Amino acid sequence: MHLNLPHTVSWAVLLATLLVAIEADAQESADVVESGVGITLADAGNRVIYSPEYFTAYNVVTARDQLERIPGLQELFENENGGGGNDEQRGFGNSGDQILINGKRLSGKSNDIGSAMDRIQARQVVRIEVIRGTVAGLDVRSQGRVVNVVLDGTLVTGVGSWQATVDKYVDDAYGGSGEVSYNGDIGALNYLLSVETQTRKDIEERTDLFFTPALTLFERQLENSRENTREHALTANTSYTFTNGNILNLNGRYAHEDEAANETSDRFRVVGSQQNFVNNLFIRDSSLSREWELGGDYEHTLTNGNVFTTLFVYTSSSGDEDSAFSVTPAGGRTLLRELQVESSQASEKIVRGTYQWGVTETRSIQSGIEVALNEVSKRVNLQEDNNGVLEPVALFNPDSTVKEERLEAFTTYTWQPRSTLLLEGSLDLEFSELAQQGSDVSRSRNFFFARPRLVARFDQTPSTQWRGRIERRVDQLDFADFVASFSDDDNRIGVISAGNPELVPEQAWEYELAWERRLPDDLGVVSITGVYSDIRDSISSVPLLVRNENGVDEIRTATGNIDKAKAFEISLSGSMRLTALGLRTAVIEGSVTLLDTTITDPFTGEKSAINYRDDYTWSLGFRHDTSWRNLSYGMTAYQDGPSTEYDIDYTEERQKDTELELFMEMQLIKNLTMQLTVEETLRAESERQRRQFDTYRSTGVLERLESRTARQGREVGLSVRGVF
Repeated sequence: MHLNLPHTVSWAVLLATLLVAIEADAQESADVVESGVGITLADAGNRVIYSPEYFTAYNVVTARDQLERIPGLQELFENENGGGGNDEQRGFGNSGDQILINGKRLSGKSNDIGSAMDRIQARQVVRIEVIRGTVAGLDVRSQGRVVNVVLDGTLVTGVGSWQATVDKYVDDAYGGSGEVSYNGDIGALNYLLSVETQTRKDIEERTDLFFTPALTLFERQLENSRENTREHALTANTSYTFTNGNILNLNGRYAHEDEAANETSDRFRVVGSQQNFVNNLFIRDSSLSREWELGGDYEHTLTNGNVFTTLFVYTSSSGDEDSAFSVTPAGGRTLLRELQVESSQASEKIVRGTYQWGVTETRSIQSGIEVALNEVSKRVNLQEDNNGVLEPVALFNPDSTVKEERLEAFTTYTWQPRSTLLLEGSLDLEFSELAQQGSDVSRSRNFFFARPRLVARFDQTPSTQWRGRIERRVDQLDFADFVASFSDDDNRIGVISAGNPELVPEQAWEYELAWERRLPDDLGVVSITGVYSDIRDSISSVPLLVRNENGVDEIRTATGNIDKAKAFEISLSGSMRLTALGLRTAVIEGSVTLLDTTITDPFTGEKSAINYRDDYTWSLGFRHDTSWRNLSYGMTAYQDGPSTEYDIDYTEERQKDTELELFMEMQLIKNLTMQLTVEETLRAESERQRRQFDTYRSTGVLERLESRTARQGREVGLSVRGVF
């Protein structure tokens, strides 16, 4: 099934929504935006406030339920990260959509805001503020939306919630999850505790076909993958109110994850119309990870009105993983062919202080310092069969400890010369030292980055807004790339990627222009955003010259930097109520993102697309909330476009068909809701076309062609949740 919906349904929905917006603009009298029940406007229409009355028509239990009923906000949770911004960007001064609690972001990383919204009950929320574009007085940098969930002082006490889920998979196996949360207080200390456990399963079935360069089929592989994961987590959010009114928030989380995966591959040799069983490859993966985090923030308002805010985060994680590859030939005994072992430990410490001063009706100044200490230790080990005995294989750069010390000084000036225009300029100066110490590498480097940023917000009307941004971006390095790693592809066993001690952060000058239109009477939101990125030191796979165990130089593939790259992205999104059809509580949403990238292939010197970037993505969703037993139902269709991947000896293209998710929920009795969900409903087929070259791709000598088709397993879930 190949549905070309990006050019049909999704485009039609978005175009229709845009036409509605333009028509609404023409009909809007004196640029006045209507406010419905439970909706008020502030800051010349830039702050849309939703009170509890707005949600009386819906079956809302948590703060997340409330956010999902506001047009245009459903996509905040598409990646289950709660709109935490760009995870690759260094530090806490992130762009992108942000969700705040009482004007503050949650001081955590793994302790994410999306989960926090699930734990806050709707009856605890005083109002939800949706703020468009740059705003003064908040220690966030958002070019998109800022959503501020306002609670009554601190979390209301003496309330709890629970949820239990049972999942059934395509192979008739079962999984599930459970969570219990309770909010209480001890004097001035308010706390929210949550305990959760989850067991889930991922299933994939694949067929690989191998062809000679002359397109003659010579091998077929039938593969089956089963992955089981168990996770347990404990989360705590606390708030202490001092007698002077200052508030200290502390957040903590501990998580334990155990993962086991088995993959079998039956391999057949094809000669003409005959196929003969050759062997079975069995791959066993197991991993164990532990992570805990502690974060906090404290805000103090001085007598002169200036505000000092401090924030800290400490995270610590460890992980152990091993992969065993066994081969059973036709009529023979099973042989353990290879064993890969990897262990890692990581920690991150961040302290950030911000001082807001010079505040007037038209301006605000924020200055501050952020200090970060990051450390990652990683060790890999490889053993291969030698006449029935596993023997260690010497590797280059198999272990290292990477430490980063970073100091960032920043200042932001916000100026509003007129009610319809807001300008913000900021400058971050970053000083860092990066040191790597291992058995083969001893290296220390210093970096300095200046990150200027200029944003503007112009209100064409109270409902129509233009936003622009110019910014220099610097991304966070993945320190695991500094150490050797293995391929997890069953057809590339034994391929080793060298660790690269010369990696530098990817940087880019980004230019963004956005147009957003809020439809009258809360009918919906329409937006168009274009971003152009001029990238330097792009992170990708590159050739690296290393010296092997015999003292001979050889070329290996590694994660490295490419001098220049460019990317242009345009996104269209629309969310609209179906009031014209008499369905006020029904919402249809659509989004399309188109991406065009250019980079110089480091292996051939030719122009190519950037690795792993989808040419387009799209989604189309529908949700209808009814008054009968608070029944709600809906669906989301989505698809990622084709993407290209290349390395030292292969190139490949990936494509996946349209997929569909369904849900239905209703309130059985008061404070008890049941939900039915279906994921991977269509079991959409994905394709991978790989061209495998002999030794190096630059030689142009093609070895074989590989064609893979795969399907994920369908998952049906039934959950029940309640409050007490």
